Amino acid sequence: MCRSWNSIVSSNFPKARTIIDSFHAIRRIQKKLYDNEYVPLRKRYLNTAEKRERRTKGKKSKRVKTNAQKAREISSHIFRSRFLWRKGKERISTERRKGKPSERERLDRLFEIDEHFRETYDLKERFREIYTSKNYQEAKERLDVFRSICEEIGRAHV
Repeated sequence: MCRSWNSIVSSNFPKARTIIDSFHAIRRIQKKLYDNEYVPLRKRYLNTAEKRERRTKGKKSKRVKTNAQKAREISSHIFRSRFLWRKGKERISTERRKGKPSERERLDRLFEIDEHFRETYDLKERFREIYTSKNYQEAKERLDVFRSICEEIGRAHV
């Protein structure tokens, strides 16, 4: 819940309990992970591609140009995978369409590019698992595990 809304509710209804639905909680975590983890990684690869392209201007070496092209392709793949990265693991398709790689293959390629993409994806999925808990105690335990993982891998901002 946004801070201004929360302050209005708490001042007008002091005994009310604040409940945040799973959609908005998961959305908020995804946004934090996307803004703080995914985007900086993509920018790092994009900057690498741009630096390599600047270095290759006027040069005739094919090897140097192909390195710049590879970096640009990687950055492009990362950008195109952003919506796929946000999908829940149960909704990732394994079937190929029109000869193109499946969503699972594209996601695996993203994980091969940089292990941090897998870590942030797994972290997002861990948070989503909290809402599939069968009871309050199980959800609380999963939340505690999620928090400890965040602290352990240095992602306290989540």
